Amino acid sequence: MKDNKINLTGILINIIELFTRTYNIPFSKNQIKKKELLEILHERAEPYSRINNGAKLTVKRARKWSAGIVNYFNIDQSAVKGISESIISEVNQNLTESHIFSDIHSLEEVTKLFDRLSNPNSLLCVEYRGWPRASRLAKHPEYAEVAGKAIASGLKFALFQPFYTRDIQTGKDKHPPFMPTDAKAYMDMLNNKVRGVYREMLEAALKNYDKNSGISREQIQNNIVLYERNQQTHIGSGFGSRMFLACTKRAEAGEILKEPWEWVAADHKYSDDVFTRIDTDNLPGNALFESFAPVTHYWVINNDIPVNKKQLEEADKLLKEHDCEYTAQNIWNIYTANENR
Repeated sequence: MKDNKINLTGILINIIELFTRTYNIPFSKNQIKKKELLEILHERAEPYSRINNGAKLTVKRARKWSAGIVNYFNIDQSAVKGISESIISEVNQNLTESHIFSDIHSLEEVTKLFDRLSNPNSLLCVEYRGWPRASRLAKHPEYAEVAGKAIASGLKFALFQPFYTRDIQTGKDKHPPFMPTDAKAYMDMLNNKVRGVYREMLEAALKNYDKNSGISREQIQNNIVLYERNQQTHIGSGFGSRMFLACTKRAEAGEILKEPWEWVAADHKYSDDVFTRIDTDNLPGNALFESFAPVTHYWVINNDIPVNKKQLEEADKLLKEHDCEYTAQNIWNIYTANENR
């Protein structure tokens, strides 16, 4: 596998140059070396080196670095948030590029992906046409905790269940039956299992709440949402897939990096599961991005995902303004244990 080392010093110096120029503060790239930079950031060499070699950069550490830069160069204190977001965005972008041509297929990549997305500028969408593999009774329950930590650090996690919805309390279909018995039974179980893994990841996220992170418990709760299909017609065919789309905003460039991934459930008698990046020539990131409409478009504008019916309607309106051919409305219900949404 390719070395995941990045040029952390170069990234930080470029960000310092950008913000000092914005505030008309004299600065030359040549005036700072790594030793001086560590002093500015109030950072030790060991954790700095680990991050340079691909370890996770937390929101808390990025904010500490940002505060150090602001104080050293006498930049306006209001810039702390912007500098922090730029640091996280650029570090994650460079980590992503170091993975692009790697032989990525191991479940270790699940943890690495969540580490890179553990910030407020990232979105992860997953469509469940197959039972979740990270629930308590599934093969890899440990990844619900991994997801919870990322959500608590600011990741927006949108879960999509693309079939009909069955009311768990009454056991009745919310829409007329339209599938043969075995297929319908699978969708019933899928409905229940996806709701279960949503609750487990939300629980893990709230357990990882840190009052010093700047992210409130309410925000953490709003960072993960389960969207269930709200249409009477059957959408598509086929079971078994778990399709992921990881999105990261690059603060400086105003771009969004889109990475499609898939979790394949392997026969446990022969091998472990596979988590693999999808060839974007086969499935372009933009196409997958739009398949999660209008949630993805709402995130682009608001840096949040819709958490109630009113916000979903606003998302529909935003997308209609962006694409006049878009006519679908109210295609999702929101399932939540929080009745206050």
